[in-house]
Amino acid sequence: RVRGLSGARCRVRGAHAAPGTVHRFRRAWYALTVLSLAGATGLQAQTQLVIVSGLGGDPKYTQEFGQLSGALAQAAAKRAGLPDSAITWLGEHGSPKSPWYRGVSTRENLARVFQRLSSSGNAPVVVILIGHGSGEGPETRVSLPGPDMTAADFARALGSFGTRPVAFLNLASASGDMLELLAAPSRVVMT
Repeated sequence: RVRGLSGARCRVRGAHAAPGTVHRFRRAWYALTVLSLAGATGLQAQTQLVIVSGLGGDPKYTQEFGQLSGALAQAAAKRAGLPDSAITWLGEHGSPKSPWYRGVSTRENLARVFQRLSSSGNAPVVVILIGHGSGEGPETRVSLPGPDMTAADFARALGSFGTRPVAFLNLASASGDMLELLAAPSRVVMT
């Protein structure tokens, strides 16, 4: 579901993939579309991208989340023209070596990243969550190493950006309840 974009659609035809893969691909396509729009509007030098890959729970998912995160970071750098300094990827321990990997995706590290970005001017911010989620309402959460972050936590963090343009893409499972809680002026929220 998309809030903030009218008419956004994606169709995947003839896909023969594991259950959930097409759905994750579709969500990643939305993420890349947002990054492309940032590049098309001439904001690429200013846009800040935060990619968060949460706990995989199984080596298969850990690898998949890491690969998707790396591919999104690479697309942001190569296709949208974001400088390496504008891309922050937080992931699990043992995430692939990458110039964009900045550390483990703990709640504390996310809070530091959001604090740094909230005090760094009015540049647009794109936040992409990849992983497993659970819960309902304000307690909807993304599984992270250590304490998870809830929808209420993300609402407080995004609130610190004021009226800055923010795109928040939650590619995690069980993310639908975050849509209404995070919706705000100057913010695109996709779950």
